[in-house]
Amino acid sequence: MLLQRFFVRLLTMLVTLFGVAIVVFVVIRVAPGDPIAMMLPPGASNDDIARLRALYGLDKGIAQQFFIWLAGVLHGDFGTSISLRQDVLGLVFNRLPATLELATVALLMA
Repeated sequence: MLLQRFFVRLLTMLVTLFGVAIVVFVVIRVAPGDPIAMMLPPGASNDDIARLRALYGLDKGIAQQFFIWLAGVLHGDFGTSISLRQDVLGLVFNRLPATLELATVALLMA
């Protein structure tokens, strides 16, 4: 009985996480603007645009892009910041001490 409840809750958690992953991916995809256009200087050639699209997998179908993105996230690869051109995970870790400090103060005040 307890084992069955554990597996039901585990399955529910996995389905929820998969649903959240889909929502996050869709929100990223419907954001206005072309990420490739933001990364390249104005007047970039069509070959440069095609090469960068292929590098980031944006030349593939939506479903394939989702599973490539999901595999990257599961392996700790959150991609590259378009504006800063740095690894996103590194940016998060650089700001983690200040975030934890603010969270601790907020928790103590609550």
